[in-house]
Amino acid sequence: MEAIGRPYKFSVWAIIGVHVLCWIVYIAYEVFFETVFSGAWNNSTNHIYFYIFNVALFYFHAHVILPHALRSKLHALWRLPLFVLAEILLFIVLQLVEGIVAGDMELHFDGLDNFVFDVEGFEFFVVPLLPYLLYSTGYYFLHRYIRGQSEAKEMERRHFEQLIANQELEANLLRMEQEYLRAQINPHLLYNTLNFVNYAAKHNPDDAEKAIVLLSDVMRYALDPIGDPSGLVWLEREIQQTEKLIELNHLRFNGKLHIRLLVEGDANQARVIPLMLLTLVENIFKHGELRKAEAPASIRIVLDGDTLSVSAENRIRTGQQLDVSTKTGLRNLAERLEMQYPSRHSFHHGAHDGIFSAFLTLRLQKEELPEQQVSSSVLSR
Repeated sequence: MEAIGRPYKFSVWAIIGVHVLCWIVYIAYEVFFETVFSGAWNNSTNHIYFYIFNVALFYFHAHVILPHALRSKLHALWRLPLFVLAEILLFIVLQLVEGIVAGDMELHFDGLDNFVFDVEGFEFFVVPLLPYLLYSTGYYFLHRYIRGQSEAKEMERRHFEQLIANQELEANLLRMEQEYLRAQINPHLLYNTLNFVNYAAKHNPDDAEKAIVLLSDVMRYALDPIGDPSGLVWLEREIQQTEKLIELNHLRFNGKLHIRLLVEGDANQARVIPLMLLTLVENIFKHGELRKAEAPASIRIVLDGDTLSVSAENRIRTGQQLDVSTKTGLRNLAERLEMQYPSRHSFHHGAHDGIFSAFLTLRLQKEELPEQQVSSSVLSR
């Protein structure tokens, strides 16, 4: 049986209380005007039975007759009048039975041919039912409308929650994939820098301790989980770790390396994916010819508004070929950039005439920038 669902999540007793209060007000209103117009107070039990039957009719019509009659649009045209007629006849019979039992009606039976009811005011039996049928019909459609609105809002809320859940899931998957790619990058840093420390320990014992401290800082940065839920770090922090890696390599070669790091703009005004600069700088140290003062390697970082540009150039050592690990590191960086900055970045790299170059441009979004841009400054390292 189709019933009228509760449009709001009120308790059953609260709804019953509201209905009882409405009926009390309505019945008091009718009795008051009936008394005023008739000039006499009718305290018979007929009034009690009258309202009991009509209130029962109200709910029976709304919760049983209409849901069944209107369940199918195809059959509603014949079901509705048939069900309403049967309903009226049923309640007339019930009132007749009540009247006979109470002694308000007399039943005469003089054979089947003369079976008649002698009921005073019988013509008024049907008419009083009609207003309650109309009220009940309005009540049914009103509640169906409210229920439909409530269900639509509930579906919209669930759809919105599902969208949020999907976005969170996509963000988690993206973060997991980025962490996986970081895990592939980290071993290259570890193996290369361990070679630096090993060399320093054997040839420059006085610098070995400093090299170990620098290596510890760089590897802690590379291996520790990202604290920011967005997976981003401040550009200044990335630059600091890059400087430590450069200093670590200077220790290895007794300060005879030639590499320039130039930063234009305030590095505290942008957040980027971690290990972005370290991957490019590591590649320079692995394959670059850095001992020629006339051709130093260079890393240039420019932050202009919401645009971050990074360029790295170095001569390739004679006879040096880019190995698989280098290609893997740059490929992983390209994949991480695509995941974090889809359709708003460019990354190109390659070798030409003995020069390896890498160019990276990012268009940063609001969440990757502070609320207020600090005026650009030029820092030379």
